[in-house]
Amino acid sequence: MFDSPIVSLITPSFNRAEIIQETADSIFNQTYPHWEWVIVDDGSADDSWQKLESYAAKDNRVKIFKRNRQPKGANACRNIAIENCTGQYLVFLDTDDLLASFCLEQRVNALLKDTEADFIYFPTLLFKHKPNDLKLLWNIDKDEDEINRLLTGDPICQGTGTIWKKESFVKMGMFKESLLLWQDIELHLRAFLSGCVAKNVLICRPISL
Repeated sequence: MFDSPIVSLITPSFNRAEIIQETADSIFNQTYPHWEWVIVDDGSADDSWQKLESYAAKDNRVKIFKRNRQPKGANACRNIAIENCTGQYLVFLDTDDLLASFCLEQRVNALLKDTEADFIYFPTLLFKHKPNDLKLLWNIDKDEDEINRLLTGDPICQGTGTIWKKESFVKMGMFKESLLLWQDIELHLRAFLSGCVAKNVLICRPISL
């Protein structure tokens, strides 16, 4: 077991130059320093690539790639990022997501303590324009069957709210690149049906948004 495992933050990007800065700030402000941010651009037509280059120049933990194969889409970009990452743990972070400053530290500690878990999921706060404007939480344990919840569209395991062991995620088959919708639902249904061990961590504050 790694004492200070590297967390690979996996991000697809497409024409997000106007909003990605907040996501970047939330990563650079993490209390846990052992991370890498792996971003795959999906053929952006704005100045997203220039922004990504500036992040990579600022911090060598930022690794940027352009999608170099078909199909187009977020899931293909996520898989390309995973293929190029070096971390033992994975966190999926889209360009409209934010992390609380203590997020990675708490998630890593949870996986280090629970060696049997393939992934752990945490409460996630939804927002529309700014944090706390909706006051709606995802990934809340309701003491109900996980598969039934997912089949009814209740996202017990929204992607940003999880941390995965990379070896477990790769063994499960990674993302289905043909999917354009319901990516989180399909992913976590497959995880539970394939026998992955998942744990829910209840904390007083959500750690991703």
